[in-house]
Amino acid sequence: MYKLLILCSLIAAVHLGAVEEDTGSSIPVIDFADYYAPEHRETFLNNLTTALKKVGFVAVKNSQINMNILDEGYAAFERFFNGNKEQKEEIFNPALNGQRGYVKSEIPVGQDLLDIKEHCHIGPTGNLWPSWMNLETPAMQLHRELYACSEAVAEAISLAMGMGINYLSEMFKDGENLMRPIHYPQNCPKGTIWAAEHTDIDLFTILPKSTADGLEVRDDQGVWHPVRVPEGSIIINVGDMLQNLTNGVFKSSVHRVRDPGKGEERYSIVFFIHPRGDCPMDPLTKFIDLVGEARYPTATRDEMLFERLANLETATEELFQLLSTSGYVERQIAFGQASAKVMLRLREYGLASPLVLRELHKRGL
Repeated sequence: MYKLLILCSLIAAVHLGAVEEDTGSSIPVIDFADYYAPEHRETFLNNLTTALKKVGFVAVKNSQINMNILDEGYAAFERFFNGNKEQKEEIFNPALNGQRGYVKSEIPVGQDLLDIKEHCHIGPTGNLWPSWMNLETPAMQLHRELYACSEAVAEAISLAMGMGINYLSEMFKDGENLMRPIHYPQNCPKGTIWAAEHTDIDLFTILPKSTADGLEVRDDQGVWHPVRVPEGSIIINVGDMLQNLTNGVFKSSVHRVRDPGKGEERYSIVFFIHPRGDCPMDPLTKFIDLVGEARYPTATRDEMLFERLANLETATEELFQLLSTSGYVERQIAFGQASAKVMLRLREYGLASPLVLRELHKRGL
């Protein structure tokens, strides 16, 4: 299945970590062939571990994703996004908290303005499909292709964590793995932020090639770096749930999408790897011992996701009710990680606990 060829070394430590000189990549580059080559696996895993710790992003050569399936997916999504407002909103359902169908935009965590983009969410089941075109066939074919890739990636990351080979894949087997095709409009002023800075709320994310530049990653000094990778590579990045599990050892890096000013529209496809809803995302003891203390609260996948949806302002009142009874926001307060926006919304709905109310008062809100 995903058995491959040759190792690309991680060299020159520049800003975002090791950079592969011969490709000009701005993030570490690895070749999946070495994962399957016994003589190279240890080096591969060491390089993967270093990339996930220092950068949180890594380019992967030889992912074995079928490019024809990917291209057919892009063609179908481009046709959909070129539909008129009524055609696209045929698959818009606000009761689904933005987890299926068409999403006009969203407000990223810590931001006040909508992103300049539109997207769809497509899961393994329960999807919404337009009546005016066949989106289902190419979309689900691509979803299956990216899921197969994610299983191989999960094996490698599990071993990089020092866990059993099936540790992560067992979490997202039958999970809500979500594909997000995105359309960013053309002819924005140069430097326009298409998607504001954010982290991903999942275990890890797979990003196949996009149709245009724009992705940027922020380093520890607050400097933004355009992401460049070898032709045909995919990008893997750490999500907040994996960061939680590893107690911050693996880094969920802040990133954004900025219009490079070439007058082009941009299409991208993002595949979010989600565990099942009840899976615990608690920091693992081995990583607490490594760091010396717990730096993140205990949580389930659902708790972390619900809190993010509340932050994105795509959550229904029912979801806020679930969040209010989970105790997750209160646990975030203990670690200094609670969102003011979420706490304010809980108060608006009359769902804020005494601890949340005290925290809001403490912050002068």
